[in-house]
Amino acid sequence: MFPRPRRVVAPGAVHIPEWLPVERRRELVAACREWARGPVPLRHTVLPGGGVMSVRTVCLGWHWQPYRYTRTADDVNGARVAALPPWLVSLGRAAVAEAYEDEGAAEAFAPDTALINFYDGAARMGMHQDKEERSGAPVVSLSIGATCVFRFGNPE
Repeated sequence: MFPRPRRVVAPGAVHIPEWLPVERRRELVAACREWARGPVPLRHTVLPGGGVMSVRTVCLGWHWQPYRYTRTADDVNGARVAALPPWLVSLGRAAVAEAYEDEGAAEAFAPDTALINFYDGAARMGMHQDKEERSGAPVVSLSIGATCVFRFGNPE
């Protein structure tokens, strides 16, 4: 009911509540449902130590397995992952422009993969660092659906 303002959470990390209009969120959810059907379906990622993530994931562009990316989902069905659609790249660039208030940063942003996480009522994601990717590029995260607690931390 009351709009929440754009907020810099930490240097380089910006939270923009309600950034996507409702209709655009519906379109994104419909697309996610399609991607979840395959060619590589949603899966619970198996971690190197044998644990299984409670969140289910589907990938576009590149398939993520802990500590590596491949074009085929050898841990699922061996199929080539679906391409990252240009409209999703454009959406990511628009998010970067909005977050950094910098069109130049958006134009330079060239994502080549998307990880789509689905959280059911039992799924959890603990504190972790996405640091295996050696890149200075932004990470865009769009959260759609039920409310949740999203914790953001840093070494300090």
